[in-house]
Amino acid sequence: HRDLHSFPIRRSSDLCHYLEAKAASLLAEAQANPTSEAVTNAQAAINKLSDESKKTDLQSQLDAVSAEVTNESNAETAVATAESEQTSANVTAAQAAIDVLTNETVKDQLQARLDAVSNAIAAATTQNNTTSGNSTYSTYGNTYSDSTITNSDSYGY
Repeated sequence: HRDLHSFPIRRSSDLCHYLEAKAASLLAEAQANPTSEAVTNAQAAINKLSDESKKTDLQSQLDAVSAEVTNESNAETAVATAESEQTSANVTAAQAAIDVLTNETVKDQLQARLDAVSNAIAAATTQNNTTSGNSTYSTYGNTYSDSTITNSDSYGY
């Protein structure tokens, strides 16, 4: 027989403090490294809290992190779309998605990628404008050459 009183008894307040510390720690991790996984882990810990005041405080902080993760994902998708389908409309949409980001490092990385797309569109537009002037001349030259050859063939030269 073991004496039941020899086992340490955990009080519910000890458990509450542990859960609050765990939730705060996971929230800090999510804030330092905002990923979907970090948000999910912090959310699970916050959901276990019984102190509504503490829960509300941590939840509002996590909501801000979650919004940033969502915004970063949306901006990444918008930039990738602009990269694969290089149109002014896609660049405008991607720029709007980048503008709402608060993480300057991510914002700068995505902006650099979008700037490359904008520059490629501008270069293609300049190239097309230059080429279209020459294209008319080339087409005219080809047509002229073809008719000359045709004419010379019809006369037997």
